Amino acid sequence: MKIKMQWVVLVLTLYGATAWECGNHPQSELEPEFVEVDSPRKLGSRSEELKPIRIHVHYHEFDLGSSDRNNYFKNEVMNATLEWFSSVLLVHPLENKLKMSLSTCGGVPVPEEHSTEGVNADVIVYITSKYEPDEGWAAYAGACAMESSGRNNVVAGRTVVNSYYFNDMDFETQLLTMIHEVTHLLGFSNSLYSYYKKDDGSSYFPNEVTGEIAIRGTTKTVLRTPNLLQKAREVFGCPSLQGLELEEMGGSGTAGSHWDRRVMYGDYMTSSVFPNPIYSTLTLALLKDTGWYEVNYAYGQDPIWGKDKGCDFFTTKCVENSIANFEEFCTSWMEGCDVFQISKGTCNLVDYYSRLPDEFQYFSQSYRGGADEYIDYCPVVSPYIDGSCRNINQSVQEYFGEKVCENCRCLEATLVSDEYSIRQETYSGRCHEVLSCEEDHAVVLVGDKQVKCPFSGGTVTVDGYNGYLVCPNSDILCGNSPCKNSCYGHGQCVKGKCQCISGYGAADCSVKCKPDCSYCDSDGNCDSCGFGCKECDDSGNCLSCHRNM
Repeated sequence: MKIKMQWVVLVLTLYGATAWECGNHPQSELEPEFVEVDSPRKLGSRSEELKPIRIHVHYHEFDLGSSDRNNYFKNEVMNATLEWFSSVLLVHPLENKLKMSLSTCGGVPVPEEHSTEGVNADVIVYITSKYEPDEGWAAYAGACAMESSGRNNVVAGRTVVNSYYFNDMDFETQLLTMIHEVTHLLGFSNSLYSYYKKDDGSSYFPNEVTGEIAIRGTTKTVLRTPNLLQKAREVFGCPSLQGLELEEMGGSGTAGSHWDRRVMYGDYMTSSVFPNPIYSTLTLALLKDTGWYEVNYAYGQDPIWGKDKGCDFFTTKCVENSIANFEEFCTSWMEGCDVFQISKGTCNLVDYYSRLPDEFQYFSQSYRGGADEYIDYCPVVSPYIDGSCRNINQSVQEYFGEKVCENCRCLEATLVSDEYSIRQETYSGRCHEVLSCEEDHAVVLVGDKQVKCPFSGGTVTVDGYNGYLVCPNSDILCGNSPCKNSCYGHGQCVKGKCQCISGYGAADCSVKCKPDCSYCDSDGNCDSCGFGCKECDDSGNCLSCHRNM
C-alpha cells in the first residue's frame, strides 16, 4: 500500500528517500534451468575437499559510459566482490570444467566456448548493463542454471546494472550492490527456496523453509531454515523466534527475496542501499542452509540492530501511544545520530495525506509515521547522505570541537566552545574521535579535550565548552559496528575495525602491500613482512625486510 507523503523536503536529504531498490523489475526473477555439468555427470566430479568458491565473470555489452568507469568496475569493484565471496563461501569444487548447455542466461548470450571448451569455475556470472533513468533500480540478478543432479548447485546466473544510478555511487555502495546481487543469484531468492537441500542431501518440505506468522497486528512471511533459525535466536536472544521476516513490500523482485527492514535494518540483503552495511552472520547462515555451501562466519557480523533485545523486539510494536518501545526508534523531529553512532541524521518522522494502515499506526495522529514503508513506517534516525563521521570530505564545525576520521563516531551534544558567542539549546549529531576504549568508558576527543564517556550513559560537560555531550547507554562506541568500505573484501570486520588478510593494509584493507610485506599502512609502507622480515622489534613488528620495499 502506497501512502502519499506530505513533508517531502524533509526526507530528500536522507538515505532511503532517494534510495534505489534492488530487483523491482519484471525480469529480476528467473526460473533456472538444469544443466549437465559433465555430460553425463559422474560420481566424483566434485572434489571431496572444500575449497573457496571460484566465480568466473563474463561481460556482455557492458558499458558504464567510459573506459575508465568500465575498468574501475572490473578491476576494483568486481575484484573486491569476488575476493569477498572466495573468503566467505566454500564448495566442493567441480573437478572438470563447467560447460554450459544454454544459449542464453536471462537474456544474455552464452559464448559458444562456454559450451564447447568450458570454464574453470564453480559458478559463471554473466554481467550486462542498461541505461534506464526512468526506472528505480540500480541492479538486479537471478540464477539461470543449476546442476541436474546431486545437490542442484547454482552454476550460472546473470546480473544487470543500471548505469544511470550506478555511476553516481561511491566505491562502498557499488561493492555493496554487487555483493548483494551475486548473493541473490547464489541462493537468496524466492525462485530458489524450493531447491534448497538439507545436510543429508534430501529436500526440505516447503514449511521447513518458509511460513506465515501473525505478528504485531499483521501477517508476515518468514524464512525458518535450521542454521538461520538457530543463529537468529542466539543473536536476538529470543528462543521462541518462529523465523526471520521477509520483505512484503515492493514488486515481484523485491518482496520475498529480501529481509524485512523492520527486523534486519542495515543488513546488506534488505531491499535498498544502506550506508555502512552489515554483512550479517544470519545471511551467511541462510546460504549455508541452501545445502550448496559451507560458510566462513568470521567474514560476517552479528546484527547490531535488535541484538539481544529478546522476543519483545519482534512481537511488540516499535512505537505505542507516541512512545518508542526500543532505542532503535524515535518519536519526534530532531537531529541526532543513526543507530550505529556513525552518521549524523534526523528522525524521519513525517505526516502523510491519508491515514496509515491500522497495523502501522503508532501515534494518536493516524497519518503520522516513519518515512520508510519498508520499516513498517516505524520512525528511525536516518543518516544524512553526507553525514558520515568517517567521511574526511565532510565539513565540520570548529566551535563544536568536531573532527572526521577513520575512528570517529557520532555523538549527540549541545556543546559550543567558550570562544564563540553562540549558544545551542537543542542537541544535534556531532563527529568526535574515539581515542581509546577502557573497561567501562570510551575516551572521546572534543576539540583538544579528552573526555571520558561512560558506558552507563548520561550527559558529560567539557572544560571550555558550554552545554553537554550525550554518552550512549551502551558500549557501542567500542563495540561492534560496520566497517568502512566493507574491508574491500580483503579482511574481517571485528568491532568496527578491519583485520586485513596477509598482503593487504590500510584501515579498510584497500592497499595491496609490496612484495614480502604481510601488512602495510595506507601509503603501502610495510608494517610487518613475516618470512620476508630481516629485522623485527620486540613486539614482532618488522623494521626491515630482505628485499627492498
